[in-house]
Amino acid sequence: MEPLTDLHIHSLVSDGKNTTSEILEAAARLQLKRISITDHDAVGAYRNFEGDPFDAARLQGMELVPGIELDTNYQGREVHLLGYGIDIDHPELNRHLDRIQEQRRQRIQLQAQALNTHFRKQVVDLDAIFLSERDTVMKPHLFHFLVKAGLVENYKTFKDLLEQSAPVDVRVERPDLPEAIGLILRAGGSPVLAHPGYLCKDGLELESLVEKMVKDGLKGLETDYPYWQPHNPDCSRFPDQESEQDMVQYVRALANRFNLTTTSGSDAHNLDALKSFSRRCCPH
Repeated sequence: MEPLTDLHIHSLVSDGKNTTSEILEAAARLQLKRISITDHDAVGAYRNFEGDPFDAARLQGMELVPGIELDTNYQGREVHLLGYGIDIDHPELNRHLDRIQEQRRQRIQLQAQALNTHFRKQVVDLDAIFLSERDTVMKPHLFHFLVKAGLVENYKTFKDLLEQSAPVDVRVERPDLPEAIGLILRAGGSPVLAHPGYLCKDGLELESLVEKMVKDGLKGLETDYPYWQPHNPDCSRFPDQESEQDMVQYVRALANRFNLTTTSGSDAHNLDALKSFSRRCCPH
C-alpha cells in the first residue's frame, strides 16, 4: 500500500482556517506521508513560513509538495487547476498572482462596503479579512460574516444577495485554462485538473475537455475527492457515497485512458475536513 496522500489543502493564506504549521502538525498526527497546500492564487503558505516549510515537513516524516490552485476559464465556466512541484519564486507566476490578489482585494473591499450599506450596519469587518498572513481574499470570507449574523442560510442565497445588493465594477481576471496550464508548466510544475466530477455535474463534457487539455500539457486528474458531503447543504450534486464512488471510478478510467497522473485531495479548509478525508479516502 502506498503512503497516504492529500494533495489539496487550503490554508489561512486563502480561504482555509489554519496556518501552515497547524496543517503540518495535523497531517503528521494523521500519519500522512505526502501533502500539498494548494491555496487559491497564492503561495504564501510556503513563502511566509518561519523557516523552511519543506524541512519542517521532512522532520515530521512527510513530503511537502509545493502547490497552488488557479482559478481559470473554460467556455465561460470557472475551472480550477492544481499545480504541483512549482517554483514558488517563479517571476511570471508571481506577477500573475500579484495582479489577481490585488484585484480580489479591490473587489472584496467594495463588496464589504456595499453589504454594510445594504444592512445599514457593520456586518463585515474588513480588518478581520485583510489579515497580514492572508494573500487571497475571497467571497467565502464575506459569506462567513453573513452566516454568523444570521443573514443568509447557504452559499446560493449569499451569491444571489451579492449580485442583487452588492454589485461592483471590479473584474477579477481568470486566464483561459490552456493559458493557465502553460503558466504552471513554465513554473516547473505539473498541471492537474481539480475535482473534475463537479464539471460533469455542471454540464461540461469532461471527456472532450480532457482530450483537448492533454494537447495543451495537462498532466493529471484529481481522481479521489470527497464529493459526497452530507453535512453541507450546498453540495447536493452527490446525494450519497455511491454517487461519489461512481464518479471516482469514472475519473480514474478517464485518467487511465489518457495516461494521466491520478491524485488524491481533500480540498480541506479546516483540520476536521483533513481528518475526515484521511479516514475515508483510498490512499495513492
